[in-house]
Amino acid sequence: MPLWIAISAPLLFIALQWTIKNDRPHPGVAIKACLSALFVATALLQPAEAPFYGRLILLGLVLSMGGDV
Repeated sequence: MPLWIAISAPLLFIALQWTIKNDRPHPGVAIKACLSALFVATALLQPAEAPFYGRLILLGLVLSMGGDV
């Protein structure tokens, strides 16, 4: 996993928890979309041991990101 993902994900997660705790839904939506994009980026950067299965997982992550947005 690249360092920028390893640093960004926990910071975005903390920011998301802060928006939930302080009842600020609008920034939370953008932060959640960014976290979902990091999931997709992580999947794209991983080597595929089983290409068909990897594509199915990637499709699921993209659809999940669409649901979050």
